[in-house]
Amino acid sequence: MFEPEPESGCLTPVPPENGFIRNEKPYYSVGEEAEVVCLDGHNLKGYPFLRPLVSDAVLISPFKLQYQIGDTIQMSCPDGFILMGQNKYTCGNVLSWTPAILEPLSCKKRQQISSKGNCRLGQKEVESQCVCMSPEEDCDLNSEDICSLNVTSAEAFTKSGCQYLAEKCRGEDRLHFLYLRPCNNDTSLNWAIERASLSANSTRKEPCGYNECYDWETCSGRRCLEGGNSA
Repeated sequence: MFEPEPESGCLTPVPPENGFIRNEKPYYSVGEEAEVVCLDGHNLKGYPFLRPLVSDAVLISPFKLQYQIGDTIQMSCPDGFILMGQNKYTCGNVLSWTPAILEPLSCKKRQQISSKGNCRLGQKEVESQCVCMSPEEDCDLNSEDICSLNVTSAEAFTKSGCQYLAEKCRGEDRLHFLYLRPCNNDTSLNWAIERASLSANSTRKEPCGYNECYDWETCSGRRCLEGGNSA
């Protein structure tokens, strides 16, 4: 059966010196193999098949045409998507990535958190009663990531939104929402720590998306605002 060649994907790899690509074509789909063959009088060292395992949506940093042994790359996805697979790889001594890339890497649309029936975020309905969700059993890996503050350790942690809400429902008062995306290394925690301290004396804790708004704040959409600025 005739299969049309893809019009996009990974470009033909550059063959090694004294070698060529047997099944050469303009593009290769994710998971498709390109076979390296040596010219007469030369022997191949290494695996003869090259297989593009990263979709166009996956962001690679740093991106280079060639990597040296010991180089590390970081994989990520655009906002609103989650990486299906490991996010960090190192070029090993045998000219292969560590850990091994065994499955195609792709970006999948994140699932935004929504309430379950008549229950609040972080709860589910069981026999007409709202109970707290289980972070281990009820939370999908595709849930969007958020950055949260642990006031006990004064550190920021990336969690799935579902896990965060489930833990808050179970009384984890040490957790405080920071922002809707994975944590950055340069995240400033000074105001977040002070806000968490002030919240202990607040007479109002209004649910606002992942956040809780206090006496001096109002909820707008999924954000707590103070004087028109995001908390």
